[in-house]
Amino acid sequence: MQFTPPMKTKIDSNSDSNINLQQIRQQSEINPQTSTLIPDQISEQLWYRRLEAREVETLALFKAISEIILIIEPEATNITVIPTGLERNSELQAQIINKTLEQFYESEQSEQWLELIRQVFTTQETLTFEYSLFVEDKTFWFSASVSLRTQSQTVLWVAHDITQDQENQRWLQLLERGIAASSNGIVITEATQGDNTIIYVNPGFESITGYSREEVIGKNCRFLQGSDRHQPALKELRKAIKAGESCSVTLRNYRKEGRLFWNELTISPVRNTWGKLTHYIGIQTDISERKQAEEERDHFFLQSINLLCIANFNGYFTRVNPAWERTLGYSETELLATPFIEFVHPEDREKTLKEAEKVSQGMNAISFENRYRCKNGSYRWLVWNSTAIPESQLIYAVVYDITERKQIEESLKRQALTFENISDGIIITNLEGIIIDWNPASEVIFGYSKAKVLEKSVEFLYKLKDAKSLTTKIIRSLIKNGRWSGEIEVICKDGTQRICQTNVVPLEDEKGKIIAAISVNRDITETVDIQEKLKNSQLLLSGVLNSSIDGIMAFKSVRDETGKIIDFEWLLSNPSGCELVGRHENELLGKRLLEELPGNYEVGLFDRYIQVVETGEPQEREFYYEHDGIKSWFVNIAVKLEDGFTVTFRNISRTKESELQLKQLNDELADRLNQLQQRNQEILLLSQMNDFLQACFTLEEAYKTFRTLIKPLFPGCSGGIFITKASRDFVEAVATWGNLPIGETVFHPKDCWCLRRGREHWVDTDQFDLLCNHSDQTLPPKVSLCLPMMAQGETLGLLYLYSDSPDQLCESKRQLARTVAEQMALAIANLQLREELQNRSIRDPLTGLFNRRYLEESLEREINRACRNDHNVGVIMIDIDHFKRFNDTFGHDGGDAVLKEVGKLLKSSLRASDIACRYGGEEMTLILPEASIENTYKRAEQVRKLIKQINIEHKRQSLGTITASLGVACFPEHGMTGDAVVQRADTALYQAKKEGRDRVVGAEVE
Repeated sequence: MQFTPPMKTKIDSNSDSNINLQQIRQQSEINPQTSTLIPDQISEQLWYRRLEAREVETLALFKAISEIILIIEPEATNITVIPTGLERNSELQAQIINKTLEQFYESEQSEQWLELIRQVFTTQETLTFEYSLFVEDKTFWFSASVSLRTQSQTVLWVAHDITQDQENQRWLQLLERGIAASSNGIVITEATQGDNTIIYVNPGFESITGYSREEVIGKNCRFLQGSDRHQPALKELRKAIKAGESCSVTLRNYRKEGRLFWNELTISPVRNTWGKLTHYIGIQTDISERKQAEEERDHFFLQSINLLCIANFNGYFTRVNPAWERTLGYSETELLATPFIEFVHPEDREKTLKEAEKVSQGMNAISFENRYRCKNGSYRWLVWNSTAIPESQLIYAVVYDITERKQIEESLKRQALTFENISDGIIITNLEGIIIDWNPASEVIFGYSKAKVLEKSVEFLYKLKDAKSLTTKIIRSLIKNGRWSGEIEVICKDGTQRICQTNVVPLEDEKGKIIAAISVNRDITETVDIQEKLKNSQLLLSGVLNSSIDGIMAFKSVRDETGKIIDFEWLLSNPSGCELVGRHENELLGKRLLEELPGNYEVGLFDRYIQVVETGEPQEREFYYEHDGIKSWFVNIAVKLEDGFTVTFRNISRTKESELQLKQLNDELADRLNQLQQRNQEILLLSQMNDFLQACFTLEEAYKTFRTLIKPLFPGCSGGIFITKASRDFVEAVATWGNLPIGETVFHPKDCWCLRRGREHWVDTDQFDLLCNHSDQTLPPKVSLCLPMMAQGETLGLLYLYSDSPDQLCESKRQLARTVAEQMALAIANLQLREELQNRSIRDPLTGLFNRRYLEESLEREINRACRNDHNVGVIMIDIDHFKRFNDTFGHDGGDAVLKEVGKLLKSSLRASDIACRYGGEEMTLILPEASIENTYKRAEQVRKLIKQINIEHKRQSLGTITASLGVACFPEHGMTGDAVVQRADTALYQAKKEGRDRVVGAEVE
């Protein structure tokens, strides 16, 4: 409600809001009835006399009064404002003081206020009401009392500013709604009474406790604790209430039905204006679910057998569970007081700090291992699974003790090392006797590689005819006795027979079930031989020597007078030994070694024999002997025999040949494998090249991919892709690669033997005279290959490869190049066909200009781009004047000739970004992106002049001067869509024809 005073007289007041008594006197002289601050029965003269005497009291009274007082005469011709309440409100004072009533009389409600004043004069009743006053974008609220002064017949209007009260009331209402809607319990208690009784609870309190408001008003909150009144938090709460302070505690409370709930209570004191404590406000939150979750979490934390911990970003533990003390021996206090890095093994600290930094930077689920020091000084292996909460600056970790696992791993490593390096042959078989593992010593003993024996039956090694019975016997002994031991005669890969002392033990699973057999085989062949020699007579020894396939010889030392060995004398040589050296026994016995076989000295055997005699250490050696008419590989073992030695040797030439053949086969296999890997890589690259070429939409896209796709196929080579131009007069490089100079990048087809002959042209290292003219002549390559790229009988281009390393262009690479050339030719042909079809679909076949369909698509695209980039698009519509006359006079061929020449002119005179289209008939359209209306008009004028300069002869007859009318429009000045701009340009075109043709007319801006 806007207040407008109804009187048309000036409202008096001085500018500084102080009452000027002189002005009051002057006003009173004019009309003493303008004030009713004095009783009606006091005369005018008495007023004058008392005025000065009470001047001081009146001024003080005015300053103390907070109301606004208006005195209104019965004729409504004058109003006096006593500005007592205005002194405190500068905005309201500025609105009322020193303003006439005419300024307020404009209000639409002024008549209502006049009627209200008349009602007071008529009824003589006192009216009380509230109203608002809108002053400079601010609303003031007043409580008014309007009454009649009967003696002076004036109306006294007393208004009290209640704006702040209204604002407080509004905020109180909002606060009440918020409290009522809160899910937290809110309770207000008396603070002046000894029992702090409840005077208010909100619905949230009722919902949490189950008690209604009526049940709790007047009670103390203690009833919520039931009999549980010895909680430590209650003591803290009572202390805060006694001190009149705020407090936050967590209590165990009980709902009405007796069920326990956890209550997080915060109380705050309320004080009056004088600072006296009057009430307490409590806010309660039901945290039962959170408390239960915390208890479950703490129970898990304390009972977990794993090591759980929380650490801060400063490098200290903030909490650890008891498993740490059980594992490392440190108490929780000791762990929390020391930076955790101090417990880490010095070799693991750098890694641990890096991992901790990763976690603190937000990388979750970091897992790593390190060694942690125990209280007794030992170290245990731990694996950490850590994550960080950046908001709380804390790291949470679950830690597992993997010390036993590490020990098992180390034990397994040692066992594996023993398995690989022990000198005894170890064979692991399943219960059917199938070999499932075989150590390197077994390879030495039996001669077979591991790969050759896996999945085979161990029985193939046995010399026994009934090998199966031995296997059965061994398995039965394992089941019954838990082991088997004995000597087994075996046949090695080279056919030799060996005797092994074999011990077999079972391999059991976790349930004690035998799943495999482990046999440890020690080659005791030599030991058995020695034992046999000791047991048998010389005859038996001779028989063994005579029947041995190995050469066996015995020598005694020949010394000079100083005791130095200068030679060895033959004591014994078995038939095999005689045969191996090509001598008869009689030719050797009693003879000296160096005299008969001087090659022993040259190959170093003599010195080794001396070492055997002097040190007593046997020596074994493989060597090639090419002396004294002997050319063979031998392996020999020399053992000291009194003051001499015995040597056993064997011709292993066939074994060496087999090894050499095997090596050659392995080398060939490796070469084939490398070739297959290379072919596979080439196939992958070819497939990738095909994928890219098939994905290309234009030849330009394909040309850009050639270098990247083809170069990896021919490492160590330089090269290029050349495309034959449409004129067939030259070929041009579209892609080159490599470190060697390419030579000519543009040349005539006759400069290439390949293009001349239409077939592959290969130039080998000794054929420099056959190099093509386009090859670099200053630094000619050692080898080069030119391959035509042909499709459907047409030569599309050339693949040119060259290198300074002939191996890089071997036959397999040349075959690959042929395949690449064929695939590229097919891809280029397909792209050319696609571009031709695309060109036909968007171009007018007569003029070579784009067709109307392409015009619409292009114009829409350019309009959208212009909207994004905030620029113009110019459109020119062209119509050839009197075109029908050309058709009528020269026939349609003449008209077509005109259209062709105009189309050729437009194509040759446009920018790269401009688009020329045949709109229909003799109409043509130009789209000029980023062209303003002025530049579009200038361009249209240039085109008009160029068309006029065309001179066409058709069938040896001049067609005369050609003119055209042009209409110009521009986006966005003439339309916000492509169709709208074209329509405006077309309208301008017809206007040009109306104005006489051969001119340019721009569209008008609406």
